[in-house]
Amino acid sequence: SDSNIAPDQTLKDVIELKEMTGHSTMAVTIDGTANGKLVGIVTGRDYRVSRMDMDTKVSEFMTPFDKLVTAHSGVSLKEANDIIWDNKLNALPIIDENQKLEYFVSYSLIISRLLSFDLSSINITS
Repeated sequence: SDSNIAPDQTLKDVIELKEMTGHSTMAVTIDGTANGKLVGIVTGRDYRVSRMDMDTKVSEFMTPFDKLVTAHSGVSLKEANDIIWDNKLNALPIIDENQKLEYFVSYSLIISRLLSFDLSSINITS
């Protein structure tokens, strides 16, 4: 992910990263890098700029790992879609065996994959 942040960074850092990348969902990794251990996520639902101090630490408002719904490497797009749907998620973190984020699967990604699927290759008979 190109939207990674560390737990000791601040709401100000979240806002700046969102403006830079356009992503509202961010991985919170132990060291703030793409290769760090996933310790939580931050989404637009986790904070309110109008009600919070810009110096509030990410660790105070992130959704911690133990409350996340995740899937492991190798999950199919169909399985990911089912998990997203069943848990009413916007994004599903896909992690490896060391709890490192590999990528997010989002509902919008699934829809875009479906819309780009070539339906002419399917033989439909009645």
